[in-house]
Amino acid sequence: MIKCLGCGSSLLFDPATQLLKCPHCGRTENVSDFTDSYPHYLEAEQDPYDPNMTHQVKTYDALLYKCPNCGAEIVATDETASTFCSFCGDSVVLTPRLERQKYPAYIIPFSKTKADCEDAYKKKLKSAFFAPSRLKKENEIEKFRGIYMPYWTYDFSKNREISVEGKKSHRSGNYVYTDHYRLRKPVHAGYEGASFDAASTFNDTLSEAISPFNVTEAKEFTPAYLSGFYADVGDVAQETYAEDAKALAADYFKDNVLKDSAFRGYEISDKALDNQLSPEEKAQKMGYFPVWFLAVRSRNNKRVSYAVVNGQTGKVAADLPVSFWKYLIGSLLVAVPIFLLLNFFFTLTPVKALLISAFLSLVSMIIVNMQANRTYTREHDLDDRGLQSIRKKEAFERLEEERLQAKKDGSAPAAAKPAGQDKKTDKKKKSSSSILSTIIVVIVMIAGMILLYEMPWILEGGVFFGFLIVGVFSLIAFISSAVKKKTKGSRRRKSNVSKAPMKEKVLTLLKPIAGILIALITWLVNPVQDIYYYAASSVIMALITWSIYDIISQHNRQTMRPLPQFGKRGGK
Repeated sequence: MIKCLGCGSSLLFDPATQLLKCPHCGRTENVSDFTDSYPHYLEAEQDPYDPNMTHQVKTYDALLYKCPNCGAEIVATDETASTFCSFCGDSVVLTPRLERQKYPAYIIPFSKTKADCEDAYKKKLKSAFFAPSRLKKENEIEKFRGIYMPYWTYDFSKNREISVEGKKSHRSGNYVYTDHYRLRKPVHAGYEGASFDAASTFNDTLSEAISPFNVTEAKEFTPAYLSGFYADVGDVAQETYAEDAKALAADYFKDNVLKDSAFRGYEISDKALDNQLSPEEKAQKMGYFPVWFLAVRSRNNKRVSYAVVNGQTGKVAADLPVSFWKYLIGSLLVAVPIFLLLNFFFTLTPVKALLISAFLSLVSMIIVNMQANRTYTREHDLDDRGLQSIRKKEAFERLEEERLQAKKDGSAPAAAKPAGQDKKTDKKKKSSSSILSTIIVVIVMIAGMILLYEMPWILEGGVFFGFLIVGVFSLIAFISSAVKKKTKGSRRRKSNVSKAPMKEKVLTLLKPIAGILIALITWLVNPVQDIYYYAASSVIMALITWSIYDIISQHNRQTMRPLPQFGKRGGK
């Protein structure tokens, strides 16, 4: 705690001026003048690879606040009153205890004030038309808290001459000639500041959404920067993201080489370039990066949504749920004029109504399946590798403890799964999913061929336009999939979506599937009276509306995350 020389109050770091400022008398001081104001210590690091503990780390005294509900821990340098948890959003009084923390390698100070953060968040909320009104209340927005998040940063270099084969092809008459060249270039490049969050409390989807940070603005760490702010405890091992950082550096080196005029116009093997441009790691460091953090509890207090703002650039990322009633009213306001407009160009017949409702059921089935997969991924934190690495470590430690205890008691040790068993199970699940997807595609293709054969008139008028839209959509999806496969691993890692088990999404898929079956049965029966077609279409549209409700519910489960349970974990 740094006292004001004017009035004796506590000085707080002011992001706007980058100075320590007294909130009472307004006196300001330079941070550099208080670098040594906090007592620091040199302690031997508990490293299993250094049994003599010859390596020493610099530490300082800090207050560690732990939430009694979720177990999250944040650090402060003074006795700041804390009445709520930034991670589970619970209104509890966090009691501090004195503990020594390691000095990070550097710190990027906050440059965006809390007012800047709130303005950026409000601007984002303006475009969220269907977001619940409670998210826009001032008493919720005021809960933004400035937290320095620990990040692992990786530096790489490459100093060598590369030699690769280049090809150029040209046509002469009926023949294509390919000329081969040997391309050489000395590479002297560096890549610094590839950063990934080192706290399991900070979800990867959020941390990546507000990246990047400009590490060139980093300062030498001093606890004075924490005055008025908090810091999270880093607990994710540095090797968790080492390969991702290496891939970023490799892409950077490759892009620079391919931009060279001597390499333009040649066909060069990516594999050959990757082999010769493998980055050489220089250093791994942990730094503190500024993040404004907000957690909002759901109405039933069982889930929480997050909003984060980059404290350096002002970039915003937020979990924004959707109000079903706002969405329904908004959809009706848009649908009614569109329906009246289409009446001038499109005559709705009973069979066309049935086909359109069946098409919409198919679309809703696809969306429901995608949403179910995303929800399953989010519910089990499968998109957060930092947290997953912690859980794997804890599971391994528990297994070792059980084995040691069994050995001590003389009982049989816990049976371990045979090597490769999980992989076999995963392959079996993937195989089952692939077979199911293939069956669905075959059914859709057969149904389309039957329709074209039995009812050739559907190629005319408005229904042809609907099929044209489906074709364009499929083409775009195919191209997008091809591009993603081609560029896989060439950029910062994207959060993977895992396939949910069929038993967890079958209930939501039944509604659109039932709609498709009703349409198919009605068409096969071919009733004489139009009322049966319209009745079937009405039932199908009711099922589609129900599916839309499921889609919104799944979206809200993704944005209103389960309450976190972190427990006590030691930082590295």
